[in-house]
Amino acid sequence: MKVMMIVWIAALSIAYLVAGHSFEQALLAGKVVLFGFVLGFVGAKLSAALHAFRDAKSVISTHRR
Repeated sequence: MKVMMIVWIAALSIAYLVAGHSFEQALLAGKVVLFGFVLGFVGAKLSAALHAFRDAKSVISTHRR
């Protein structure tokens, strides 16, 4: 969840920097925010999966001993 929020905040700040007074720039800013949200969501799921794998690996290695 932390990874998703970090990427989301970065995407939102980039969107505010890009957005101007024209409609095309507002559309581009919306695409940047959407891309940031998707990237953050995927990153959060990947981070959770890697964390669960490390926890399971340590439990399995201690159980074998």
